[in-house]
Amino acid sequence: MDQQNREYGDEINLYDIWMTIVKRKRLIIGIFLVSVILTMVISFLMPKIYQGEAVFTILSSEVKAKELIDVIGKIDENKIQMIFPKKYHSITDVKLIILNDSNDKMRGIIEAKNVVDISQAFPDLLNYINNLNFIKMKLQMEQERLTKKNAELSSIIAASSELLYVYKTLLKAGTPIIGFNLIGMNKEIGDLKTDKFNVEQSIQKLKRGAIETAKQLYVNNNPIKPKIIPNVFFAGVASLLLGIFLAFFQNYMETSKKAMASK
Repeated sequence: MDQQNREYGDEINLYDIWMTIVKRKRLIIGIFLVSVILTMVISFLMPKIYQGEAVFTILSSEVKAKELIDVIGKIDENKIQMIFPKKYHSITDVKLIILNDSNDKMRGIIEAKNVVDISQAFPDLLNYINNLNFIKMKLQMEQERLTKKNAELSSIIAASSELLYVYKTLLKAGTPIIGFNLIGMNKEIGDLKTDKFNVEQSIQKLKRGAIETAKQLYVNNNPIKPKIIPNVFFAGVASLLLGIFLAFFQNYMETSKKAMASK
């Protein structure tokens, strides 16, 4: 018997809830339509934001990605104006992110109101980074170290080549040389020349700057903001909940007034 009463009570409560919603349907539908239409209008009027990405490679072994990002810090409106003096009005956000916990790679992300401005903004960002005092100092230190190493390798190669020439001359004259290995010495000189070539290549790379673009720039031609469909969906759900709440509140106020009037 008690179970039947509970079921009957539940049916009455659900019926009352449904009747309240039906009674106040104009209020609920009105709030829903106004919220959805207003959200759509605002979303369409908001400026479209586009996004582009590029991967930067740090050429200098003296500079680490995390250290560089910490030095640059958050790129706020003031820095955006300084980095992009001609296009700062279009740039809305700039981020630098370490790529897969790498020490020498970063992903740069630029958001702008004009899709064309993004591809032109990345060279400005690269130029800003390469001209930081921190980068210049590190670059100078590494260039000096590599130049010194290159000079040392040149000196060793020259001395080894002279020694090899002397040994060859003695061998041609028939003078035996104990412990001399012609093949081994040629290999050592070849390895030294390879090291010297790599050092010279590193010096040439650093002349272009400490940072360079590693991958081709990618620009999304479809705007990432505003997100019209999600905005309308959430506005619709929120307005429905608000409408139902107001419907029950209004119904409660009317019931309270009637109860007070009957007394």
